[in-house]
Amino acid sequence: MSRTLILLAFLIASALAGKAAAQAGPRVVPDLSGFFLDGREISIPADLTGAATLIVFSRENAETQDVESWRQVAAQIDDVTPTIFVVLMGNQRGIGRSMAAGRLRAQVSDPEIRASMVPIFQDVGDLQASLRLGPGVTAFVVNAAGEVIWQASGAASEDTVQILENLPAQSPAITSLPEKPREVAALLQTPVMSERAAPPAAPSPAPVLVATANVVSDGPARLPAYEGVTLDGRSLRLPGDLSPEGTRLVFVPEWEDGEALRTVLARMEEASGEYGDDWLVLVFKGKAPQLGRAFASGKLRAEVPEAARRRHVLPVYKGISDFEASLGLEASSAPRIITLGPDGAIIGVACPGEDC
Repeated sequence: MSRTLILLAFLIASALAGKAAAQAGPRVVPDLSGFFLDGREISIPADLTGAATLIVFSRENAETQDVESWRQVAAQIDDVTPTIFVVLMGNQRGIGRSMAAGRLRAQVSDPEIRASMVPIFQDVGDLQASLRLGPGVTAFVVNAAGEVIWQASGAASEDTVQILENLPAQSPAITSLPEKPREVAALLQTPVMSERAAPPAAPSPAPVLVATANVVSDGPARLPAYEGVTLDGRSLRLPGDLSPEGTRLVFVPEWEDGEALRTVLARMEEASGEYGDDWLVLVFKGKAPQLGRAFASGKLRAEVPEAARRRHVLPVYKGISDFEASLGLEASSAPRIITLGPDGAIIGVACPGEDC
């Protein structure tokens, strides 16, 4: 009899707990409003438009390395998940708020970082209670309604990108997170989703020069318009800033390491006597948010310390396949010298050095 009563009590308690959880519903990010450091106004969650948004909360004096780790994550997932970096500044008003915002703006001079960072002047205690904020950096993935899908505290881990790519977007079913959200998120991974394509195999050796007619079919393909900044700080507009005598471009895909880039630069320098100085190495970094571009460019600049080489390196925040397809080129893992006229049309394609 006692066992029956115990079992009955357990079932009643479970049912009441389930009903309470259902009534509580998913956690929702409270209304937050402010201005990005570049002056644009933002309201959360009203202005969220994507199926999922990564929101990284930190305090003004948060650990820089932890915040930087989330910037790296943001750079890798921006093609599907935008990121907002919220800096909690406390419940300040009037001149105190203006001074605090000005102080933060002075600390962040990079315009790309300013475009993703918004100071919020609201009581931290209320936010900490409603969102279960950690003492340092806390990151959330929320859907368009502001419902919390996933949460983690501290620095991003090595598997964070894979976890976020495999989250079922807009699902409030996993918003009730335990004390260690990272472990639960890891269990939700489904490796069959979001598999990254491996770099294409190296093609058979190509001839030194390929006629334009063999590269494109319906008239000369042209380089798509792109604006960027070289590693030495020059602003370039393609194809508008191409040389009238012809500019030679070499594409380096995002999966290549720094050694591959240095090899290409060395071979182009050796060929300068034949080609001249009108050449650029386009390093494709994939899609990246404004905040992630600053980090990616800084890392690339560290890999190319020589000033003479930096003027020839242009980071491109697009997939290499888009550029290759626009020029009628098949995918290739081997470097190619693509000569373009001032209008961006292909004049010829060659391969540098021993790669032929």
